[in-house]
Amino acid sequence: MRRILVVGGLALGIALSIGRLDAQRTSQAPSNAPAEQWPHYQHNSNFSPLTQITPENVNRLTKAWTFNYGAGTVDNVPFVSLDYRFQVQPLVIDDVMYVSTPASETDRNLASTVTALEPETGKVIWQYKSPRHIHGRGLAYWKGTATIGPRLFFATDKGHLMGLDLKTGQLAHGFGNGGEVDVYVGVTSPNVPENRRDTFTVPNPVTVFKNLLITGARPGELPPPQPRGDIRAWDAATGKLVWSFHTVPWPGEPHHEDWPGDTWKDRSGCNVWSNLTADETTGLVFGATGDANRAVKGSNLYCNSLIALDAQTGRLKWFHQLVHHDASDWDMPTPPILIDVKINGRSVPAVLQTGKLHFVYMFDRVTGKPLYLVAVDANSGDIAWSVPLGINEELAEFGDAGLKSGIRNIGGSIATASGLVFIGATVDRRFRAFDAKTGKELWVTELPANGNATPITYMGKDGAQYVVIAAAGGGPAARNMTTSDAVVAFKLAPAQGGGTGSAATAPGQGRGGRGGAQQPDPWPGQKHLLAVADVLTGFHHDSISHALATVEQIGRKSGAYMTMIRTDSQLMTKGQVAGVGRYEGRGVNARTLGYYDAIFMLPSGYGTLTDQQKADLLSFVRDEGKGLIVGHATGVAFTDWPEFGEMVGGYMDSEFNANARVIVEDPKFPGAMAWGSPTFMFNDQHPVFKAPYSRDKVHVIMRLDPDSLDSQNRARRPDGDFPVVWARQYGKGRVFNVGWGHPETTWGDPHFQTMMLEGIKWAMGVAQADVTPRPFPKSAAAQAAAPAAAAPQAAMSETAAKDPLPEDVGKSTVQKICGDCHAIEQAISIRGTARDWKDTVDLMIDRGANGTPEELQTVVKYLSKHFGPK
Repeated sequence: MRRILVVGGLALGIALSIGRLDAQRTSQAPSNAPAEQWPHYQHNSNFSPLTQITPENVNRLTKAWTFNYGAGTVDNVPFVSLDYRFQVQPLVIDDVMYVSTPASETDRNLASTVTALEPETGKVIWQYKSPRHIHGRGLAYWKGTATIGPRLFFATDKGHLMGLDLKTGQLAHGFGNGGEVDVYVGVTSPNVPENRRDTFTVPNPVTVFKNLLITGARPGELPPPQPRGDIRAWDAATGKLVWSFHTVPWPGEPHHEDWPGDTWKDRSGCNVWSNLTADETTGLVFGATGDANRAVKGSNLYCNSLIALDAQTGRLKWFHQLVHHDASDWDMPTPPILIDVKINGRSVPAVLQTGKLHFVYMFDRVTGKPLYLVAVDANSGDIAWSVPLGINEELAEFGDAGLKSGIRNIGGSIATASGLVFIGATVDRRFRAFDAKTGKELWVTELPANGNATPITYMGKDGAQYVVIAAAGGGPAARNMTTSDAVVAFKLAPAQGGGTGSAATAPGQGRGGRGGAQQPDPWPGQKHLLAVADVLTGFHHDSISHALATVEQIGRKSGAYMTMIRTDSQLMTKGQVAGVGRYEGRGVNARTLGYYDAIFMLPSGYGTLTDQQKADLLSFVRDEGKGLIVGHATGVAFTDWPEFGEMVGGYMDSEFNANARVIVEDPKFPGAMAWGSPTFMFNDQHPVFKAPYSRDKVHVIMRLDPDSLDSQNRARRPDGDFPVVWARQYGKGRVFNVGWGHPETTWGDPHFQTMMLEGIKWAMGVAQADVTPRPFPKSAAAQAAAPAAAAPQAAMSETAAKDPLPEDVGKSTVQKICGDCHAIEQAISIRGTARDWKDTVDLMIDRGANGTPEELQTVVKYLSKHFGPK
């Protein structure tokens, strides 16, 4: 994988190509962190594996929502102090967004908050109002322990560190004194004036390493006596101090001799005022320090240095001073980045550091050995690209050369696996996306104020990838400009159709690719669903049109996917679709299997798939890891194709109409709790499954409660197992099987629509779930067994004593046709008119029953005569 590191200068965006790299996950980004979330500040070195937004479709980004915390928009603000700055990078944890917001300098009633938001809408879930001014550029997340729940941590004015319970939004019980720790204590001597507390804070989110909170400091920039800028670690559960490292060495510590006389005492400099970066693989934490706040004779160690400490003990492992005797504030303003590099074919864990001199330094993460003193491409040392960043309207008189010369900026960038770099930062109120390979600006939008923050990206529950940035302005680079209180989210707008195309075949088309489509992709970057209702050989359900329309609409409205609807199976091939007549030898814009992420099927009868199409469909799911969603009547389709029954999880033995109670077996499956309850009543035509259905092969999500059924319907499954919704892994792919959907009312039910949307997203790989097969609950089996062994079985044994079919013309035909699929007793467990029995026989044919027209007519006459309405 090719990674791009972007360094923002005063006027230039410089991309440093990290050839064939993967950023190492730090303790802030544990290896099991979901790819679609953003659980930590500068998560995964600000690199996202998401690929829905691409260089090809990024120009379709549009505003999805805006959250305003209450300070409003103000023009011509001279300066915003630390108590009121809003430079937050939000977190997204378990599908909830968390942001810290500042108080207002003009509205004394507006308090600092920690706010939980819906990441798809920006709506407030809960809010904690802090009695202190929250500082820093965001929050820190600790996942907790077996006995302590997850927490959020943040720093405040006057040197306090506070913790919140993630679930309740209340101060964390047991952490420090009532949820806060005074971190100013321990970094001063009696010579330091008490008012120095006013300038002391932890300016960025703390670094979480296992159960430790590791902090830098912003002690102020005045000459001694001042608070010290020590690096320290605190117990995340109790708030107790675990270790300290003196960035200005004390007597008896290595390199203390570098500080003549008492120049080391009460010195505020050499502090880590950016973030520290922890690495669980090596157990090290890395920090980049500032200058000495007025240099003294000597090198001034450990100022302007990259420091590696043992994260558990704080013991120094190695360091490199990058600027010696800094008298000009050339310190290290950015956190270290963890990467792997290839050297002589060997992978080396490395740590990379940038600075104000626009150099990039790289060292062996374990030993501290320099890899490249000034590196750009980690394997070649080449600059990948360099482009101006920002519009400078003050130079408009010089034309484009002046306008596009770049402008002041302060803020971070993120990169995505699809090849994009997103950055605000500039004081021209713009938010931009660049091509990570070339540096070309692909998209730009205007914000309410300067985006002097680092954006994030994540995948919403609706299947859409979002990009979010705080747009508040007010930083040191943005004096006398507009400030705002906005968090702005963007996502892709629906595509507006495709262009004129070209007669040439585009790359990726043909077998297994885009299937010979010659027009441009109408939905680039979107998930693609093929919805097929091929009923040419089977029963034509009245609900089919509504079903297909519903599946298309829930995907379009949510942004989760776009749908191609067909009532034939022509596109279900990995091959090309040939034109005929005037289109012979020409492309017909047919997007075949290679184009889609999943298929939704409403089949009936034997279907029209050729043997090759059947093989292609199996391979699409099993080998290529794509999704298959099947609806009502699938259990009676392709009964002559055993592999299909195996893939979808079983065939139907029968079905019945009832308003039955549904039990949600797996409430954790996406969409399973759409009805808001673990049990609910649902009226539909419910399936009864037979082999190859087995609890050893499928993961049942919902089943009918047999106690809600009448005795006749309950007798259809003596074991009481009536699954109606299940999921399964089929090879590399995913299958979501829904037995409902016979009436139109089902497809109009918003609860059912939510369940379908989430199930489709799971099948597409957008959502995750454990679909390990589970046995039928023993309590349910025992409950079902008792009545099943009583009245229904007694009735069956009673009829077994005599032939259940009266002697008459047609008896042998009924035995022949009905007995092939199930017991005769089950076939005649219902009663009906001649029209009812004709419908039943039609369904039997749909399931694969064989017989001549004359024989089938005989069956209807016999059953309606002897088993008509009571």
